[in-house]
Amino acid sequence: MLIKHTRHKKKKGVCSERIIYQYHYTSWPDHGVPDHPLPILSFVRKSAAANGAGAGPILVHCSAGVGRTGTYIVLDAMMQMMKLRGAINVFGFLKYIRTQRNFLVQTEDQYIFVHDALLEALEAGETDVRATRLTEYLHQ
Repeated sequence: MLIKHTRHKKKKGVCSERIIYQYHYTSWPDHGVPDHPLPILSFVRKSAAANGAGAGPILVHCSAGVGRTGTYIVLDAMMQMMKLRGAINVFGFLKYIRTQRNFLVQTEDQYIFVHDALLEALEAGETDVRATRLTEYLHQ
């Protein structure tokens, strides 16, 4: 989707339009957790990868803006931290982001799911295979 500021007078070096990508995850019950971590891990990876360098922050929101929103944010941040540092601190990060918005990761089940999903991310790694590489993948 292209969003354009129609009343914005063009100034040199100032962009008055942006391309916006919207991702919608529909299999995640309110106050609950997905049945399996792999689909949500894939969703987080793909949606985060679509946000190129210098594109600004990703806007994440669920019905109340806390439970599923916080779970997504923690998963995304911890997967990035795993890549960059080889270590994570779920409790410390969640404590920090809760200073910016209360109740992120709203339920105990969501907190447990974060840990289970991160463990799955470590053990399973990237599980998506491009269709063009499927034959090669199967032979390996």
